[in-house]
Amino acid sequence: MRFLGRRPRHGREDGAVLVIVVLMIVALFGMVTLAVDVGALLVKRRQLVTAADAAALAAAQSCAHKEGQTAADGMAAGYATFNAGGTVTVDPPTYVPGCSHPAGKVTVVVRDRQGTFFAPVLGFADSMPVTARATAIWGGIGSGSFLPFMLSWGKLLNCGFIPGEGQYPQQVQEGTQCTFWMNNRQEEMGASEWATLNLCTITAQAVDQNCKWGWDVPRDYGSNTSTVQGNCSAAPTNDLVNWIQNGSPVLALNYPDPTFVCVGTGAVNRVFDELAKLVGQSRLFPVNDPNGYTDTYLGNLDPPLTNSDPPHGQVNKEGDPCPPPCVSGNGAPGYNGPIDKYDIVGFAWLEIRRVDPGGPPQGNKPNSNMGDEICGQPQDSNGWCLTLAWKGYYTSTEEIEEQGQAFNVLKWWLIE
Repeated sequence: MRFLGRRPRHGREDGAVLVIVVLMIVALFGMVTLAVDVGALLVKRRQLVTAADAAALAAAQSCAHKEGQTAADGMAAGYATFNAGGTVTVDPPTYVPGCSHPAGKVTVVVRDRQGTFFAPVLGFADSMPVTARATAIWGGIGSGSFLPFMLSWGKLLNCGFIPGEGQYPQQVQEGTQCTFWMNNRQEEMGASEWATLNLCTITAQAVDQNCKWGWDVPRDYGSNTSTVQGNCSAAPTNDLVNWIQNGSPVLALNYPDPTFVCVGTGAVNRVFDELAKLVGQSRLFPVNDPNGYTDTYLGNLDPPLTNSDPPHGQVNKEGDPCPPPCVSGNGAPGYNGPIDKYDIVGFAWLEIRRVDPGGPPQGNKPNSNMGDEICGQPQDSNGWCLTLAWKGYYTSTEEIEEQGQAFNVLKWWLIE
């Protein structure tokens, strides 16, 4: 008698189910790890970012107040610990060019470890490193309050704002008010009482390639005979707005020698709208010597300071003197333009009282035709009238930095 065995059950799924269950458990642990451990790492990271920001700002503030690097290091460590707890470590802050300088930047790196709960089950470490970095910059008004608008020294003279040696000027009472007219057309820039200019320094260009060098350029920069390649370029609108809102690069003067700065090509309404937001605040305006008054003034000092090299006065592209009106013409003084570079001889510290367009009324826009009335000029849609009040005058950024704390406008802010 033959017995047939059981038919093989080729469709059993016991092993497959076990594999699926194991994979699901691994996936579940992975999701739990992602939700719990990675979430904890992100929270720790956010905490360290806050700590690094606070530490960098504290160090920058300490440097701005000239408290020294040791004090700045201590401030950085203290603020990092306060914001992230006692387990955080702080790398020695790095200062460029140094904490003792009137303007610079500091970078702070903070570190900690975050424990993990489920990651070890998957073979990972029971804690992971977390790092955050922050950079802050500092500077007195010399690096934060320059505006990209020049004022004509001739107009300052007419207003009684007469620059002098030492205290500038002793006879001008603080709060004395004056108006400045600008025709916002390129062909009128050579005779403007105020106008835009390029604040980008050669060091700023090295950091930001979009910043085109315009401050302290050679007298003949852009000419065929210049030993330095390049041409003057006007600052773009975004740069002008950024300098108005956030401050400019750190600027320096060559006084008593000239400092040649590339002129602007006018500006759009957006720039003047940003300037108008500063009404009631005080800023530094570069002062242009269009006619070379400075050489005469320096020669009258006791003892005289003469023979500035090169001579003072605004110039054209070739570096030739181009006093107002400085327009294209027959080559006579004032008619070998257009103007290419202003001669900046100082900084006027002034309160902004009004910023008014000088054109005809534009609907219900406030002050839409006030510029012509205030500045005494015919209505011109390209015109702008600036009303300023006197506070001081300086011929070096060192003087400005010395007064920075007194002006209560020392600045420090995060950049990354």
